[in-house]
Amino acid sequence: MAVNAGVRVIATTRDRNSFSIVEKLGAERCEIERPDLSKHIAEAKKIDRVLDLVGNSVLLDSLAMLRRGGRSCLAGFLGGLAPVPDFNPLLQMSSGVHLDVKPSRIFLRGDPRGSSSDGGQRSARQDGSRSRL
Repeated sequence: MAVNAGVRVIATTRDRNSFSIVEKLGAERCEIERPDLSKHIAEAKKIDRVLDLVGNSVLLDSLAMLRRGGRSCLAGFLGGLAPVPDFNPLLQMSSGVHLDVKPSRIFLRGDPRGSSSDGGQRSARQDGSRSRL
């Protein structure tokens, strides 16, 4: 979806074999997911937006990548639900960085059906099923 909107996308995956698939979907490049990715990419502290589907295990690193005014949207928990150790937003988030948390309806209520007012999630699922992300 971001690529369709003209956004420059840097994607992550756990499997190097998935790079070509992600790049075919329009990502400029792909990186191996790791808990300290912000220390290994040139764009650290310059990124406008992070869509974090991994969750708590990379939350602080996702925030560390953002420029002032940048936003991270925590929308998935593929890395598990373990708490972020000693999370202190005043000390661990740069000034001007924003964090949104958007758990799915399944996570909140266990309701896989969604609704017509799902904030675009249904159309995102449909685009994904047609390999148009």
